[in-house]
Amino acid sequence: MNLHVEWSRPIQLKDAREENMIYGLDPDRVTDGAGVYIFGRRWGSRFEALYAGKAGNIRSRLKGHLNNVGLMQHLHNAKTGRRIVLVSCLASSLTMGTTAADRLEAYPTGQHCQDICETGHWPAGW
Repeated sequence: MNLHVEWSRPIQLKDAREENMIYGLDPDRVTDGAGVYIFGRRWGSRFEALYAGKAGNIRSRLKGHLNNVGLMQHLHNAKTGRRIVLVSCLASSLTMGTTAADRLEAYPTGQHCQDICETGHWPAGW
């Protein structure tokens, strides 16, 4: 099996108090495909992961997380920095009949998130 992950540019979370939420984002910037995502904070060239997950439909999962008061309060209470989410799209050479859940099960989410977040330095050009 050959897996490939493509990360989108960071999406800054916006203040959503007017919608009775803590944070919001533009759903058109998020894929509805399978992949992994990382909520975090960015300050200067540094990044800290605050929550990571995987989903068969990332757009739907993030919409649900934005309504999760406990998780959004965790992001809000973190130290200074802009609140962002990193989103990946998972592509593989698996057979066409394989479901998104099967693709995610085979994907080593934790290791990839660790590789991205371990240095704490933001990728050049982002």
